[in-house]
Amino acid sequence: MPIERRNLLIMLATRANDRLTEVEPLLRGLYEQFRANTGHLPDDPRAAAVVELLRRERPDAGHWWSCRAVREFAPVTTGGYTFCLLRPVGEEGIHVLTQLA
Repeated sequence: MPIERRNLLIMLATRANDRLTEVEPLLRGLYEQFRANTGHLPDDPRAAAVVELLRRERPDAGHWWSCRAVREFAPVTTGGYTFCLLRPVGEEGIHVLTQLA
């Protein structure tokens, strides 16, 4: 996978997932968390590249990519799975998405 596509948001937004049929609630929550983490870095080239790729590949969700809302990720249940975001202690900027059946 090309390095510019190595991002969970991009993978969820641009790939069909046959086991997860309703990806939008999860995608929206992750995007708002992404904004919470990167909103204070308006000149960050990687964050800008992620948003540009999302705009290009998912224009139907363009209103999300333009949204400036931020929030901490709350557990999301979709497609029969519950997703939570964990933050390892001492690892700033690292998040682990977990899936519970």
